[in-house]
Amino acid sequence: MVMKNYPPDFKADAVALYESRPVATIRSVAVDLGINPETLRNWVRAAGVNRPRGRPTQEPAQPPAPLEAENAVDDLLRAAGQLHGDAHRLTHPPAVCACPPGPGQGAPGTPDG
Repeated sequence: MVMKNYPPDFKADAVALYESRPVATIRSVAVDLGINPETLRNWVRAAGVNRPRGRPTQEPAQPPAPLEAENAVDDLLRAAGQLHGDAHRLTHPPAVCACPPGPGQGAPGTPDG
């Protein structure tokens, strides 16, 4: 492997280019300059440049407001109750069931049915 000596101005310009492109990676800048990515990485470290690693994150989602959370819980409980009623009707057909009707399990045509 051949060691290349680059002028200090070139090194400084390469690091400045990397710093000026917040979404660019060391690899992409090195390819643009025609140098080895590890060479640029060493120059960046020596210059003390500190950028967060990885891709930039989006703003975290805001937690739901208390009322929205309460409504979501109510919706889930209502859906669970409907599923429970459906399961009860499947396992206890009306012709055989001696269970007292629960909410939503009354005879057809009644307010509960």
